[in-house]
Amino acid sequence: FDNFSQFVNSYRIEAIKTAFAQADNSTTPILTIAMAHGFNSLSPFNRAFRSVEGITPSEYRRLLAEKS
Repeated sequence: FDNFSQFVNSYRIEAIKTAFAQADNSTTPILTIAMAHGFNSLSPFNRAFRSVEGITPSEYRRLLAEKS
């Protein structure tokens, strides 16, 4: 990790990926989930998610839905 923010965001993103995988969150907006896990707006969340996963949160969620 280059800095503390990246370190913290890595844990947040892992928690968000777990939330995405839960069936009861399938219709919950991505922004709502991101804000519940400590992000204050969508742009920084999207940037952090893409830097960790290499894809956007929307793409990740779509791929999860296709696997189910």
